[in-house]
Amino acid sequence: MTTMLVLKRLAALTAVMMAGLVMGVVLYPLSRFSIFISLPAGGLAYLAAIYLIRAIDPEEWRLARQGLLSRLRRSPAA
Repeated sequence: MTTMLVLKRLAALTAVMMAGLVMGVVLYPLSRFSIFISLPAGGLAYLAAIYLIRAIDPEEWRLARQGLLSRLRRSPAA
């Protein structure tokens, strides 16, 4: 494995860990509330951190959005 590939993976891992840390900081004060409040708050905090840290490339965002929209447009199975 080349050094550049290892550094890219390490950078991605660091960014994801930082986003997890941000989510933890947001969720800690919300720990006394219901899961119905803390779950969406944690998810939004994680997604915002991933976006702001730029841990995911624009192409990966496009693919994720496209996959989610195609899944939502699909008719439910009968």
